[in-house]
Amino acid sequence: MTGARPALHVAVLAPQWLDLHADTGNAEILIARAGWEGVEVTVVDLDEGAPPAVDIWLAGDGDDATLPAAFDALRAQAPALEASVADGAAVLAVGLGWHLLATAHEITPGLWHAGLGVFAGEAPLLPRRASGELVTASLWGPMFGYENHARGYRPGAEENAWGRVDSGVGNGDRTEGVHAGALVGTHLHGPVLAQNPALADWLLERALLRRHGIPYSARSAEAKRVDELSAESRRRAIGSREVR
Repeated sequence: MTGARPALHVAVLAPQWLDLHADTGNAEILIARAGWEGVEVTVVDLDEGAPPAVDIWLAGDGDDATLPAAFDALRAQAPALEASVADGAAVLAVGLGWHLLATAHEITPGLWHAGLGVFAGEAPLLPRRASGELVTASLWGPMFGYENHARGYRPGAEENAWGRVDSGVGNGDRTEGVHAGALVGTHLHGPVLAQNPALADWLLERALLRRHGIPYSARSAEAKRVDELSAESRRRAIGSREVR
């Protein structure tokens, strides 16, 4: 890429409540990977009022003790998020942040609370909490991370799970995550983009084409080095398990 550096804006939703597993680190990964390819990524401060045109929204995981506060924070930011999504912005939502952005989430057995409806599905309680390694086959190749969640996920209209679980729980039905257009939900922590850079590049590609009409690809020496390290980390973590 030549001339002025193309720029993208990323927004992190309710980071004070939704950063239980360092999921806000996904923003730093997008900044680094984009920067290696000549793209400038800026994280906007949602507390400063109406944000500039956001290209990628990020939401992380939290715990049930802070669920009401996290939901209130998301609700305050929902108008800007919904308008941006309607305009084609991408969303990567993880764990509780994803579940709160769904149409509904189950608080206790049989007691449901309406969510924000950015995602069309719903998040029912699992029979027991899922905690441990999660390995899936996916749209972006083998994916790996750590899961720690009380709820699964049932996709809604025009949504599909993006992964098939090889090891772990995921959505609760041998699938993982959800994908609908530029919206992605997952139970993978780590943060997920550190161990699965193909997903980071997919988000950047979507955003760059939408904002500037130009392609994106990770060709730099830095990206190749990190990709090799990430691939080796996944191979070691997955071990002898075969992701089909």
